[in-house]
Amino acid sequence: MIFSFYSTATVKTAKANIFFCKNSKGQILINGKSMKDVFSNKIFAHKVITFPLYILNLFNSLKFMLDVFVKGGGEIAQITAISKAISKFVYFLCPQAKSKLLSNFKYFFNIKFKERKKSGLKKARKNTQYSKR
Repeated sequence: MIFSFYSTATVKTAKANIFFCKNSKGQILINGKSMKDVFSNKIFAHKVITFPLYILNLFNSLKFMLDVFVKGGGEIAQITAISKAISKFVYFLCPQAKSKLLSNFKYFFNIKFKERKKSGLKKARKNTQYSKR
């Protein structure tokens, strides 16, 4: 199997490494399994992961295989990291599609992180209740 392109993306703590292989049957393998076996929300995962390919009508025209290695984070962060890496691949194929990708992807990427706990507090911002007397 000869890989023609490699892409990485991170969302929160999830990191996705994607290898694109030409002249294949059009499979998407995630950690060696099919997409349906990995994620519990199958419809959402399929929509978000293949969205960058559907924007430019590349999903049916290209014959390729996506070999995805993803780790860390939650399920939604992993799905979004995969989608972000695929959008990098689409941008590599046709750079004129950048404006189309950016306008459609502004709702998908969420860069919120969990705030660290501070000393003297119960949580990151939760404090003990003030008592006057």
